[in-house]
Amino acid sequence: KYAALDETANVGSLVYLSLAYIRAGQTEKGREILQQILQKNAPDSAQVYGGLAMLYGELGEKDKAFAHIEKSIENREWWAFT
Repeated sequence: KYAALDETANVGSLVYLSLAYIRAGQTEKGREILQQILQKNAPDSAQVYGGLAMLYGELGEKDKAFAHIEKSIENREWWAFT
C-alpha cells in the first residue's frame, strides 16, 4: 500500500504491488497500477521492461510480454540474464 500512495515509489515496488493484486484475483487494481507504472516511467529511461513483461505475462497478454522481454534484453536490464 505504501508504494501505491508514495509518489516516489520505485518501479520495482509498483511492479510487485501490481503483481500481488493480479495474483490475488484483483486484476483491475493490478492494471491500474500497471498504468501508473507506464505514466510515471519512460520505459527507455528506466529498467522497467522486465517488470512489464512479468505483469503482461501474468495477465495472459503473451504478445506484450514477449515484446517487453525483447526490449529488456536489448537494453541489457540486469534481470534479463535470468
